[in-house]
Formats: sequence, structure tokens, C-alpha cells
Amino acid sequence: MTEPVTPQSEFSLFQLLPNALTILAICAGLTAIRLGVQGDYVLSVLLIIGAGIIDGIDGRLARLLGSSSKMGAELDSLADFLNFGVAAPLTLYFW
Repeated sequence: MTEPVTPQSEFSLFQLLPNALTILAICAGLTAIRLGVQGDYVLSVLLIIGAGIIDGIDGRLARLLGSSSKMGAELDSLADFLNFGVAAPLTLYFW
């Protein structure tokens, strides 16, 4: 008997690293919103800039590791929307 072949049955934990970085960027964006509400605008802006840097790194890392996925692309879109479409305008609004 032969074993059934499953597509990519094994994966490395390193392939989850780009998604972990994207989630870190989402956490930075949420924290930037919280700090903007509390009036700490400098740290809020620094977190938004940090989220932008992380956003650039996670895409390159996904391509480098060959771990691009549809879910990763959707998660990255969510992070972009939160960090640059919500956190940045709210920080400006509260300032």
C-alpha cells in the first residue's frame, strides 16, 4: 500500500513568521489608536511609522520564504486599512 499524497502536508514554523509580523503591525495600530485617544500623540505617530516599517518587512519576508497565501494577503490588507486608514486619521483628529 502506498501512503496518500497530501499537498504540502508539512510546513515550517518560519512560514508563519510573515503573518506574525502582520499581527504585530495590527497590534501597533490598535495601540496607536489607544494612545491617540489618551493624548500621547508622539508615541502614537511612532507606532504608526513602526507599523509601516513592519508592513514593508512582512511582504518581503513572505516572498523570500515562499509562504505567500490568500489569507496572508487578506490579513495584510486588514493591517493596511487599520494602520493607515483608521489609526493615522484618528490620531490627527484627536490632535
